[in-house]
Amino acid sequence: MEWHTSQARILVAEDNEINQMLLEKQLEMLGVDANFADNGAIAWESLQTGSYALLLSDISDAVDGWLRTDQSNS
Repeated sequence: MEWHTSQARILVAEDNEINQMLLEKQLEMLGVDANFADNGAIAWESLQTGSYALLLSDISDAVDGWLRTDQSNS
């Protein structure tokens, strides 16, 4: 199987350092340009200021970011 990657970047929201290291190595092997956020709030801020084609997140990081953003806008 042949993999094709583009110039698109992805954002990974992951609070576990070991998972971050594993994902970073796996994505590097695939030739994917990725940035990492330590939690959902940081990921949400990064999405607002950066250009990403995809967000990878578990549900707790995503909800954390959206809830914090919603609370700060209240």
